Amino acid sequence: MRLKDILAVLGVAAATTAFTVGLLGPGRVAAIGTVEGVKPVISQPKLTVDGCVFSLETDKPAYKAGELPTLQVKATNPTDKPVETTIWIGMSASSPASPLSRMVVLPKPLWTEKCLVSLKPGQTKTVSLDTKTKLPAGESVSITLSDKDLTVLARALSVHSASGQAQAAGQTAPAAGLAR
Repeated sequence: MRLKDILAVLGVAAATTAFTVGLLGPGRVAAIGTVEGVKPVISQPKLTVDGCVFSLETDKPAYKAGELPTLQVKATNPTDKPVETTIWIGMSASSPASPLSRMVVLPKPLWTEKCLVSLKPGQTKTVSLDTKTKLPAGESVSITLSDKDLTVLARALSVHSASGQAQAAGQTAPAAGLAR
């Protein structure tokens, strides 16, 4: 190889390195880890089952990694007949998808709660549920309301931390009652 060819190869290598560092460098990665907390987004917080309307709220407007959220489920029976039904509240997390990957990221369940509901006509009840599962760092978390036929994405949030390490713990809790 001649000196001219060697300098051309080195020039292309230097340009490629500069482009790669600029595109995927530490400045872009560190920007994700600096978020202090995340506010849950309410996409559709209501589920209607057998005429009853169930709504979901979180105890705080924003969360940090490792926190234990508390959820409030409000059940209202606007009908003129008593209703007895069961709903499930679930929390799942998924890792961010790599932009270069063709694989679908499947969520992993973190927590599930079964609620037995018994409401008289015109009655409203609210129950507070402790999730007993720490929010994982660096993952997207979804909270759903469902019955046997319909699932509603009630909350969606991403939890970031400075270290970017996940701390997920899977847990299922016994049935809670709105039937009190």
